[in-house]
Amino acid sequence: MPEYSYQRALGLLKSIELVAQREHLNELFAIDGFDFFEAYRHRIFSDIKGYKKGAEPASYHGWTGEVRVFLLNMLGIIVSALGVLQLLIMRKKILVYSPDKLSDPAKHHDFRIDEVYSFLQRTRLPYTEILHTTINRTFFLNILRRRRLPVYLESFNFLYGVLTFLGFLKEVDVTRVDQISFDEVDVADRMLARLLLKKYLIEFQVSLFKVELLARILRLSNSKILLTIDDPRYYNELLIATKRCGIYSIAFQHGHFTKYHVGWLSAHTKGYASVAPDRLYVWGAYWKKELKMLDSFIVPEAIGVAVPSKFLTTLSVGGHHNAGGEILRVLVPYETEAPKEEVKKYLKAIGNCKNTEIIFKIRSDISEKIQCDEYGIFPGKNVRVLKTIDLSVVQIDVVVGIYSTFLYDMIAYDIPVGILKTSMDYGEGMVRNALAELITEDDVCSSLERLKNTPASVRLDRKKRVYQESSPSVGQVLVELVASLSEKR
Repeated sequence: MPEYSYQRALGLLKSIELVAQREHLNELFAIDGFDFFEAYRHRIFSDIKGYKKGAEPASYHGWTGEVRVFLLNMLGIIVSALGVLQLLIMRKKILVYSPDKLSDPAKHHDFRIDEVYSFLQRTRLPYTEILHTTINRTFFLNILRRRRLPVYLESFNFLYGVLTFLGFLKEVDVTRVDQISFDEVDVADRMLARLLLKKYLIEFQVSLFKVELLARILRLSNSKILLTIDDPRYYNELLIATKRCGIYSIAFQHGHFTKYHVGWLSAHTKGYASVAPDRLYVWGAYWKKELKMLDSFIVPEAIGVAVPSKFLTTLSVGGHHNAGGEILRVLVPYETEAPKEEVKKYLKAIGNCKNTEIIFKIRSDISEKIQCDEYGIFPGKNVRVLKTIDLSVVQIDVVVGIYSTFLYDMIAYDIPVGILKTSMDYGEGMVRNALAELITEDDVCSSLERLKNTPASVRLDRKKRVYQESSPSVGQVLVELVASLSEKR
């Protein structure tokens, strides 16, 4: 069990921010008038969530004494250097930022930003990738599979670590943190709060180094536009570098927004601007309203709407909801952060419902056995396990889960959504906005029957609110953006 639930981690994050504001620590995290302590929100929140007693939060530095990791970092430096040379020599105008994932095995990129890659490959526009990665075996294999020359942000981290180790760069003094009172923080959390402030004072030196080096490179380039997945964990240094160089940045929504997506939300630091892309495209007006309600620092005027092409067909037709037949087919996606023991109880109850089949949708990046064990799933007469689901073939009556973007996707396919009530309130937004029904332990079977018989008018209304059929597709937006920027510059 983690030391900190989502609720407790969010509370501690806000308490740490109160300390930082009282002590004017934001002055130590300022770059070009931007508040970089706010830019670290998502990473600090993740550190709190992943914290274990007796362990210090891991550093983001690329320096390590392990020979294997050192060699992988050196490989990253070489590939990044070649990527920079290619960017400068070929005068590429387009930059693409993405995490270093090859979740689309055929096209060798992150499927969440597939439309950007597909557009660039279809139009044969040259581009340079700037990637966030983790230096491990997957990093090495991705280099071999990708067969392109990206620039890795972690190579800058490693270079900073080497230069600091050799004495060319000075380490920051973090002893000031020991003199600070943490009255706003619960006594039990104060040690972790101090550790985090110290960690991010050091990380900020890495961020400064990255901004300076990235800006120097980009000034020498012919880059005009940055296309990126919305990733406030790791693209902030790149965003500031592009702003310094007059490069227009456009981000595309890749998942849902909740109160726990703190990297998109304001910390309300007075006197400083928030690090944000020049333009963010979301899937529909619903998401603009949701960001405003959640108190995002991205102003409504900077948010546009672009519907993912994968939803355009299903938005214009009836979808795939199957409310007929004797068997009630319940789709359950594996969710990494779900409280597994609580979900197991629901799955047992669903399995005991009359004429019910469970279809367990697993992830491709985690062992099937691990996922089935964690959810208490045993494939059999009324339980199926699937890695992929073709909704034109597999008939689904309802989908139930805790929080994932997958649940929002099912709205586009006309499938009613149920949120299982657990100790995790991550999916409360779907219930609050009448996009899903809340299912409780004492009312499972009847709730599933009600979900199955959700009126078509209700399903259509939900679909129209989340995804706007009349809005341009991401592909159309990209065509217009690239054309307009080419004309201006």
